[in-house]
Order: sequence, then C-alpha cells, then structure tokens
Amino acid sequence: MAEELSREDKIRIERALIYAEGCFELGIPAQALEELDRVRPLLENEPVGLFIYAEALRQLERFEEALPPLRRAIELRPGLVPAYVAVGWCAKRVGRLGEAIAAMEKAVEIAPSDGLLHYNLACYLSLAGRRDEAIHQLREAIRLDQKFREHARTEADFDPIRGDEEFQTLLEGETK
Repeated sequence: MAEELSREDKIRIERALIYAEGCFELGIPAQALEELDRVRPLLENEPVGLFIYAEALRQLERFEEALPPLRRAIELRPGLVPAYVAVGWCAKRVGRLGEAIAAMEKAVEIAPSDGLLHYNLACYLSLAGRRDEAIHQLREAIRLDQKFREHARTEADFDPIRGDEEFQTLLEGETK
C-alpha cells in the first residue's frame, strides 16, 4: 500500500502542478519539467501529477520518456482518458503503432461518444494498414462530429488509404 503524503507534500505537488500548467499556457514546457522534477518522487501514486509530468515530456518531444509515467497514471486511474490519448500520441511517434492503437481502443471504450478518440484511432489504424477498421472509426468520428470529414481530407495519416473508393465516398459526405 502506498504511503500517505504529508500535508506539506500535497501542497508542494499542487503548487508544482499549477506552475507547470501555467508554463504550458506560456509555451515553456522546459520550465514546467524543471519544476515537476523537484516533486517527481512524490508523484509516483498521483495519476494527475504523473499525467502532467508526462505532458511536459511530450511537449518537449521526449516521447519515449513520457510513456512510463503515462502507463503508471493509467494503472492508478484506468478511466483517465487523456492519458490514453497521450500514450497513443507518444507511442505513434516512437514507432509503437500497436501500443498507440491499443491505447486509443481503450479510450474509445471508455468514452465512445468522443469523436476525436475515434478520429485518432482511425489515423493509427490507417497507418497500420488496417483499412476496414480505419474507415469504420473515421465514419464514427464523422457521425459524431462533421468537422472530422474536413480534417480527414488533409490528414497525412490517411495517405495509406487516401485512394480507397470507400474512403473517398466517406469524404464526399455519403456514409455507407
């Protein structure tokens, strides 16, 4: 069982997280990470803290390093959808498309009415050569929010299926 944090440690974490979020808004993730590194040992059982720590790493394009704290955050709070999205983002960028797909599938399972999750899953499936599943997920994203039709027109992740007749039909506005 995890040791309970002292009141002082909880305050230190809260201040560091607030500071980090301010740094993100200002576009200075390196300063956020510097502050978060000071409380990093205290974050091991704090899913939101781990997620924010990983977000600093992600913004610094340190994708491989961001994955362990994201996995730990999910372990602690399995319903933390943004952590699954971040795992997908990072895993894709380090060449772990299978992990990216698995993360997005879990996110879709948790929040099935979120079109962005379906869209991201469609992107990863397209890159993996899983055409039918990619089109199915893109169709669902568009059903939930029409803006994804327009996004898909220029999204490079759909290049592997761009010439597909069913994909083109979906972009034209028809849904089979």
